[in-house]
Amino acid sequence: LASTTHDTKRTEDVRARLNVLSEIPSDWRNAVQRFARINKRWRREVDGEPAPSLKDENLFYQSLIGIWPAQPPTAQDRAVLVERLQGYMEKATHEAKQRTSWINPSPAYDEAVREFVAQTLRDSPQNRFIAEVQAFHNRIAPAGQCNALAQLAIKLLSPGVPDIYQRQEL
Repeated sequence: LASTTHDTKRTEDVRARLNVLSEIPSDWRNAVQRFARINKRWRREVDGEPAPSLKDENLFYQSLIGIWPAQPPTAQDRAVLVERLQGYMEKATHEAKQRTSWINPSPAYDEAVREFVAQTLRDSPQNRFIAEVQAFHNRIAPAGQCNALAQLAIKLLSPGVPDIYQRQEL
């Protein structure tokens, strides 16, 4: 009984939290619109189009909500988050092959996405985005935890052999 594999792009807990978004689509849409308004100054234009693209920006917000820590991150934690998300976004945008790829990279687009991630998560008291993310996270985290625990209970209590993928036991 596997709920994740080596091909899964997101962990079980992240997916359990993101599943909550499908239950509150208008709230999520409103949150993304607020996030985008706050962060519009960090978008660049690359080849006459916004960078990151709207799809990539939305992926960033989903990923950020999915991995946001239970406690507000310290400056050091935030630096780790920035590095992780920059790597994730590079891999995701290259594999999507929309504006950049591994075979035909767009250094300008790649840099714009990296800089967008860094600027939106910058350590500054004036960074309203962090407060918005924290507030939204606090709202959905309990439901995400219930989803994760229910999924785990089903996996462990169903007939068959539960497959606990590497590091998911944590």
